Amino acid sequence: MGLVERTKKAVSGRWIAGDSLSDAIDITKKLNKRGITAVLSYMGADLTNRKAIDDATKSSERAIKEISDNKLKAEISIRTTQLGLLENKAFVEAFYDLIITKAKRSNIFVWLDMEREEYVTDIINLYKRNIDSNVTGICLQSYLKRSMSDLEDLVSKGAAIRLVKGDYRGIQNDSEIAYTDNVQVTKNYLDMMEYLFSRSRKRFVIASHDPLIIERAIQLKQNTSIENVEFGMLIGMRNSYAVKLAERGLKVQMYVPYGKEWLGYGLTRLRLMHNTDMVVRSLLENQHI
Repeated sequence: MGLVERTKKAVSGRWIAGDSLSDAIDITKKLNKRGITAVLSYMGADLTNRKAIDDATKSSERAIKEISDNKLKAEISIRTTQLGLLENKAFVEAFYDLIITKAKRSNIFVWLDMEREEYVTDIINLYKRNIDSNVTGICLQSYLKRSMSDLEDLVSKGAAIRLVKGDYRGIQNDSEIAYTDNVQVTKNYLDMMEYLFSRSRKRFVIASHDPLIIERAIQLKQNTSIENVEFGMLIGMRNSYAVKLAERGLKVQMYVPYGKEWLGYGLTRLRLMHNTDMVVRSLLENQHI
């Protein structure tokens, strides 16, 4: 087995469900038995080829159907650059509206992933098109300096939010738009998290593997009696911790990527993780659900 094959096996066995939707469905069933919701995400971004864009859209439609047909506790997550943002904004609006229409018909929740800073305004505007549908949510990244303002605006409009740190290592030299070290990013994350606990009346997800952030969120939940908070993790990073949180009666969701674009996703995961020890442990520890 060559290096590429060994790397794929290591990544696929932990951070990725597999090449196909059926692989993601199998993982979802295992997560559901543990009381955990799956968020299925077809891998790939920055698509400009019309066939690839069509394939990504159809994959999301199939995921909605499989979740509904199998009565699974699962949601999906999509990206605007999968739906043609780099090719034609009209594609994005048409494909996004199509996915949301089908999701609403089946009562399946759809998260809109956040991407690079230059796309943030387009993504937020797209999300607002269906903000009142009750089946949509959006991801915000605490590394961006604009995100607190975006959060305040979106919460005032009734948005469902998934809060992440984001790819702050990707723009280390652009301190005008982003916080560029983990201390600053974490502080903004905590500030945004506390805002959600104090102001949000919709569901929100604290997506983090940091036990200090998670335990702080649990404390805030207990102090405020907020019931609409959930805890999100990536599959294969801290599976046993996620199971323990679910066993404590907390709502837990796990992000489950699938598809053939495993290499780009794996490299992104490595870059995003400031905690190298956590990455190494995720590869060495048994991540069985």
